[in-house]
Amino acid sequence: MEITFGYQKNLVICSNSDLLSNTWSASQNKDKVLLPDLEVLPYDNFSPHPETSSKRLIALRNILKKDSLTVFSTVPALFQPFFDKANVNNLFFEFKEKQKLDRDKLIMNLAENGYEPFDLVIKPSSYALRGSVVDIFPSNSNFPIRIDLDDDLISSISIFDPDSQRTLRKINSFVVRPSKGFVLNDSSIKIFKKIGVPSLT
Repeated sequence: MEITFGYQKNLVICSNSDLLSNTWSASQNKDKVLLPDLEVLPYDNFSPHPETSSKRLIALRNILKKDSLTVFSTVPALFQPFFDKANVNNLFFEFKEKQKLDRDKLIMNLAENGYEPFDLVIKPSSYALRGSVVDIFPSNSNFPIRIDLDDDLISSISIFDPDSQRTLRKINSFVVRPSKGFVLNDSSIKIFKKIGVPSLT
C-alpha cells in the first residue's frame, strides 16, 4: 500500500518485515528512509535491539528534515511509540571545531543516550575522559572520535584506532547519534512505564 502526503512525501506500507526488506532493496528511489519494526511486544521481558531503535530515530529525523521523501514501513512499526518530534534533533550531538562545549553537560547527555564510561574506548556506545580529551565511540561509526578541548572550545576532532589508540586522521565535524534510539531520563521512564516497557536500565 502506498499513501501520498503533502510536501512530496510518500508512505509505502508492507504487510511484514520480509516484504519490507525486499521492497526497500528493490526500490530505486534515492530519497527513501526505512522505518523498521522494533519486533518486540509491549510486555516482552527484553528490549529492542539498539541498532533497530537507532534506525527508527534516524528515520524520524529524516522525515522531519526532508520535504521530498518515501518512507518504507509496516503497520506494527507505525503504531509503535516515538518521542516528541520537537526533541528529536536534540538527541543527536554535532561536534565542530571551534565550537563551545560544556563538558559536564556532554557527560550527562551521553549517559542519557545510552553511552557508558570506560578508561579506554574500545567498543561502540562508550566514552572516556582524560583531562581535556573526550573520546567517544559512536554507535554510528566503525571508529571512535577524539575531541581535544582548549578550555571550553573544541580545538580539534580526530578519528582514531581503538586498538592502538593512535590518530588516523583529523576531521572538521561529526554527528554522534544515540546508542539506544531513546533518551533514558525521568521523562522517558514515565513514558515507558505507561506503555508497558519492562526493562528500563
